[in-house]
Amino acid sequence: MASTPVVSKDEAGGDDQLQAPAAETVAGDTGCGGRREATTSSFLPHLPAVLQEMGEKKKAGAILVRLVSAAGTGFFYVVKKTKRLQSSQTKLEFRKYDPRVNRHVLFTEAKMK
Repeated sequence: MASTPVVSKDEAGGDDQLQAPAAETVAGDTGCGGRREATTSSFLPHLPAVLQEMGEKKKAGAILVRLVSAAGTGFFYVVKKTKRLQSSQTKLEFRKYDPRVNRHVLFTEAKMK
């Protein structure tokens, strides 16, 4: 919804002055999920540098690893290895389906290329 600036006459000299419209509202779609109206004056100013730095930090999460078939077919799965499993030095091993040999075989962890 586009709004135009309000023009008012100065009482003393009759000069036209432009004023910003007061708290313009943008109507949301109330028919779907109970959305609410937002005002343009409710947006926060830029955050201080200290708070911006806090948002940039990211915890080390899960990493992607490749599980390669022990049957030697070259078939592989890609799975996430969680932080808890990363701390142990054991490699992941799963018994999963290899469609190239039509059976379940052992899949072991290998580095992603």
